[in-house]
This record gives sequence, C-alpha cells and structure tokens, in this order.
Amino acid sequence: MSSLFGAIVGIGTFYALYESWLKPKWKARVNREAHRSFYLGQVDQFAREGSRPYFEQVRGMMGTLLQNGQAADLQEAYDRAVAVYVVEHQMKSARR
Repeated sequence: MSSLFGAIVGIGTFYALYESWLKPKWKARVNREAHRSFYLGQVDQFAREGSRPYFEQVRGMMGTLLQNGQAADLQEAYDRAVAVYVVEHQMKSARR
C-alpha cells in the first residue's frame, strides 16, 4: 500500500513540476518556433517579391537593423542596408 501511495505522490509531484515549470517553458518554445517560422516565411516572401538584387548580400544587415529598431519594416531595412552596401562597395572600388 505504501508503495502505491508513494507512486501516486510521485506522479502528483511530477505533474505539479510539469504544470509549474516544464509546461510554460514548452509553450514558450513552441510559441518562439511558431513566430520564427512565421517571420522566416515573411522574409522569404519579401525576397521573392519584386526586384531586390542585393537581398542575399544585405540579409544579415537587414536583420540587425530590424532587431535594433533602426528599421520599421522589411522594405525600410532593405533600403537602408542596400545604401550601406553600395557605399561600402564604392569605397572598396575606389581603394583599388
């Protein structure tokens, strides 16, 4: 009888641990992955739409601009990143 009681208490303890600690972390991870997937889809769609010849070269810089709040949307991030990319490219060409 005591082993059955111990097993029930163990299950109850595990369930309490699951509800209070594991479940919120799991939900947060699922939410992060869903948001990440959604935003990656938006970025891929943005890359395919219109003519954006420098997209692959400025993709990382776009992410930095968006994360730092220096661009409000993908188009603004692209425009700013391309401006920096073109200036850097011109400076490198001038040095040669």
